[in-house]
Amino acid sequence: MTSGTLIESGRADGALRACGDEYIVGQQAYAYRWEAGGAAVLGSIQPQPLNNQADGSLLLTEIEDSIKPDDSHYARTRLLALENTIGGKVLSQEYMEAATALARRHGFAKHLDGARIFNAATALDTPVATLTRSFDTGVRVFIGGLGSAGRLSAGRQCAVDREGATHAQDGGRRFAAGRHSRRGRALRAGAQRGASCRRPRQRSNAG
Repeated sequence: MTSGTLIESGRADGALRACGDEYIVGQQAYAYRWEAGGAAVLGSIQPQPLNNQADGSLLLTEIEDSIKPDDSHYARTRLLALENTIGGKVLSQEYMEAATALARRHGFAKHLDGARIFNAATALDTPVATLTRSFDTGVRVFIGGLGSAGRLSAGRQCAVDREGATHAQDGGRRFAAGRHSRRGRALRAGAQRGASCRRPRQRSNAG
């Protein structure tokens, strides 16, 4: 897809099913801090930002404390969004497994902003598939170390199907900006080339 904001709002719309639903996210997360409130503006979704720790993580106790009770006066907590890497910090596999297990216990979805997930995989010497296995959805940005542009959106089939419904409800605007447009096809070709040729250079772009 050609726009990061469109992917993040599409992913959030897919996991959060009603206006006023809420996602838990870090104060320093790109989707919260740097996308002009896209999820709220485009998806009517409320963020619940938490402070990122020095290592980039969110405290598990703070995540749990921020979950809203089942009361009509509160937004419903439906999604945990993590980012790896974040601010040059690499979240460990153990931390991501613990955080997503917490979300699973409370019955809400898990989303990974993996804009630089290949950098994290290189730093941790761990396959991307292992780092992402506990998440329902995720994104990858190809400009980070791969010399291309655009983003890839991925996830479990049920979440992808919900996102597709969001695209249709939005008049196809987001979908048209993606793989079926000429720009989308050009970006896809560049991303495929970057992914196949530039992986060994990931360590130099671990931010």
